[in-house]
Amino acid sequence: MSPTDVALRRVPLAVLQSIAAGEAARGLELPALHDSLPPQFVAQRALTHLNAGKSAHWCSTFHIVRAGMIVGGCGFKDEPRAGAVEFGYAVAPEARNQGIGRAALAQLLAIAFASPHVTRVHAQISPQNSSSLRVVEQLGFVIGAGAHDADGEWVLQCVLHRLAQPGSRSN
Repeated sequence: MSPTDVALRRVPLAVLQSIAAGEAARGLELPALHDSLPPQFVAQRALTHLNAGKSAHWCSTFHIVRAGMIVGGCGFKDEPRAGAVEFGYAVAPEARNQGIGRAALAQLLAIAFASPHVTRVHAQISPQNSSSLRVVEQLGFVIGAGAHDADGEWVLQCVLHRLAQPGSRSN
């Protein structure tokens, strides 16, 4: 799959607000696969950051679009801090294993590394999520030690430094 087959579109504010309120998404411009929209906590986090005056560039959420259909979502979790930014993503179950996640994340990496404020990108991935671990490895991330995340879940710390080229392996 080519990254040009997948597009990132910023989730409209009205859609974020309806998801954050636990309602059906209002104002979708495209049809969406089941389980392709951001979960409620992601919409709430994005709105909290935006309402606090943080940059929409870093705190908004994106729809992952392929063939005119919303197939997933991705985005940065907050503004960069100390040269690092963290992302999260999800692809609808029926659209998985088609290269969509990798194509979307390649675009997020391009956005991140276009900023002089970002020298590394982080992801926290459950050790049981072998598909996501494979995706970040293919993009050149180094999979590091495990730790408990803010929700108490055991996750592996994955990092890609600016010097690494997406798609190449770095150690």
